[in-house]
Order: sequence, then C-alpha cells, then structure tokens
Amino acid sequence: MTRPAGGWPNQRARRVLRWYPPEWRQRYGDELLALVEDLGPRRLRLATSFDLARAGVAVRLRALGVLGADEPPCRRAVGGLAGVIAAWALVVLAGGGFAKFSEHWEDWAPAGAHRIATDTHAGVVFAALCGAALIVLGAGAAAPAAFRALRRDGPGVLRRPLLAVAWSTTSFTITALALIAWAHRLTPTARNGADAPYSAAAVSLAILFAAVLAAWATLAVAVAHRAELSVRILRIEWAAAMGVAACVAAMVAFVLAWWAAVAAPTAFATARRAPLAPSPWALQMVASTSLLAVALAGAIWGCARTGRAVTPRRPAR
Repeated sequence: MTRPAGGWPNQRARRVLRWYPPEWRQRYGDELLALVEDLGPRRLRLATSFDLARAGVAVRLRALGVLGADEPPCRRAVGGLAGVIAAWALVVLAGGGFAKFSEHWEDWAPAGAHRIATDTHAGVVFAALCGAALIVLGAGAAAPAAFRALRRDGPGVLRRPLLAVAWSTTSFTITALALIAWAHRLTPTARNGADAPYSAAAVSLAILFAAVLAAWATLAVAVAHRAELSVRILRIEWAAAMGVAACVAAMVAFVLAWWAAVAAPTAFATARRAPLAPSPWALQMVASTSLLAVALAGAIWGCARTGRAVTPRRPAR
C-alpha cells in the first residue's frame, strides 16, 4: 500500500485497517485512510474505530461467504461449510472437556446410575466417531479440487494459515509432552486440582488446544475457498455436513442424559464422599455442554446456508 499524500493518520487508524482483508486493503486502503484524515482531529474517536472495525469484519465474512445473499452460490455454500467446520472445532474442544470430567466416572457414580451412564457415555463416543468420519469423508471429497488449486496458485497463498498451524501444533505438542512428564511425578490428588501450578499449566494447555483447532479450521476454510468445487461435490459436502449436525445433536442429547444420570441427588452425595470425585455440577460440565449447544446451532446454520446455495430454486408461478 502506498503512503497517502497527506501522510498517515494516527496509529489507531492503521490498526483498524487490519480488520479488512488484504485484497480489500490493497484496493481501497488508501482511500479509507485519506477519508479518516479528512474527518477531523488527528486522534480517531473510539466510536469511529469500532464502526470501522465492525465494517471490516463484515467485509471479511462476506469474502468468506458467511454473510450476504447476493454472493455467488459456490461462495455461499463454502461459507456455510465453514460454519460446520467451526462447529466441529467447538465439538472437539467440548469433547475434550467432557472426557476429562468423565474420566473414571465409574469410581464415584452410584450403582443405580451405572447402566444409563454407561450407555449414554458410549453414545457420546459413537456419535463423536461418526462425526469425525463424516468430516474425513468431506475432506476426501474436496481433496482433488484442493490439490488442483494448490498446484495452480502455489502453497505461498496459504503462508499465514500454514504458519499458524505449524506454530500452534508445535507449541501444543511440546507443552503436552512436558505436562505429561510433570503429571507422572504428581499424586492423583495433585493432578486433580491440589497443585496450583500444574492446574495453571493444564489451563494453558487447553488454551493452546483451542488455538490448534482454530488454526486447522482456518486452514481448511482457506483451502476450500481456493478450490473450485463443483455442484456435485458441494452437494456431497452438504450431505456430510447434515450428518455432522445430526451427530452433534446426538452428542448433546447423550451428554445431557449422562449428566442427568450422575447428577442425581444420590450421585451428588456419593461424589461428595469420594475424595477424587468431581461435583456433578462442576463448571467444566456447564462449559462443555454450552459449547456443544453453540456448535449445534452453528452446524444447523451452516447446513441451512449450504443447502440454500446448492439447491436450485423453483421458478415462481
């Protein structure tokens, strides 16, 4: 981007401009900066900064096909699929929290709840595996077009998302290995919240895990947008996305049923007597269930947007 004749506006204006996609900045950035200079004082007002940032996010979402009814059908379809990919990333994050909470649940749940808890816990695992298989199926269907796009444009166009994936995955792996080695030197009580430094490190690992999921999801969406997917492939992706949404709905139902089984009054009393048992009303379960609910809403929205894009409209009578 060239420097405007009147000089750059203040630092805040340059930061706000980063909310816009690179292609948009290259084409309209100079005009926007010149307009900001003409607005008045050198310091950009906070309200104006917020409006510009919000507009930049909207431009990015339109470029991704997430917003806008007048975008090309292929872009809108990929935007809906991006919503399903983001939803599945939330499912993986929520599933990690649920798996940690339900670890060794047989040791503290009451005998009367074992049958229901066992069946619903198995249901959560089965639905998660089915959803993961459908994600792999969708990736496989889009792989040929993605490889053609990468050969055409070169891997350099994905430099930023690839660097984000490499950095986040490497950091997570190193931190996880260090935390595992640390955990082997601690007692079970210390690993379950008694050791404050270890608990803080575990929280940091969870944040890194979220960063890994976000980086991989961003890379998948970037590749999908550069690939020229045919209508047939988009319909396959739509069918897989609807299957993923159904799996997420099943996971929500099974998690709630499992939680209800172990959170009965007798289960709560048993949990309080067990030294290592978590409370059935723990914040971790609330967070995991809430993430699953958000993921389900995102998956449903993504399926609906993709379906409207790939389904031919019937002519009005």
